[in-house]
Amino acid sequence: MEEEKSLFENKTLYTKELYLEFSKFHLRKRSLITAIPLYICMAIMTLSSILLIVLNLDISAGIAFLILSLAVILIYIFLPNISVSKILKFDKTFENTENKYEFYEDYLFAENKYGSTKVDYNDLYKVYETKNNIYIYINSTQAFLVSKSGFDSKLDEVKEFLKNKFKERYIEK
Repeated sequence: MEEEKSLFENKTLYTKELYLEFSKFHLRKRSLITAIPLYICMAIMTLSSILLIVLNLDISAGIAFLILSLAVILIYIFLPNISVSKILKFDKTFENTENKYEFYEDYLFAENKYGSTKVDYNDLYKVYETKNNIYIYINSTQAFLVSKSGFDSKLDEVKEFLKNKFKERYIEK
């Protein structure tokens, strides 16, 4: 019996930078759902604090609102960095591990030095394409991180193949 040949192959080195990109993306992928209410709350709190200070109604409450607004914004900005640093501090297996992906007609084969897995495309959750990467989600929280630069063939062909396989589950960001 003839061995099945992969359509596309990819080698992606998992680095801290790749994890950080993914973490930022994952945190903000539902940007319209989470970011708009957050920004509205931040605007209301900031405006309230400015009004309290300017109108001399309650300067201490105004300053407290302002500090709280800044704290929430800083947490939103730095949360991905903190979470990635914690993961890599306690689990060194992910950083600098090369993952090899083979794309076949009906399934994806992924392997690294720790093991391998074969997943039918129908069993995968969604695919998100960003400027530098393709995130193939296994479920709503876990994904294969696939660097676009790691493909051995034309990226346009790979993207077209994935778009046809995943249809509305393929999302370009």
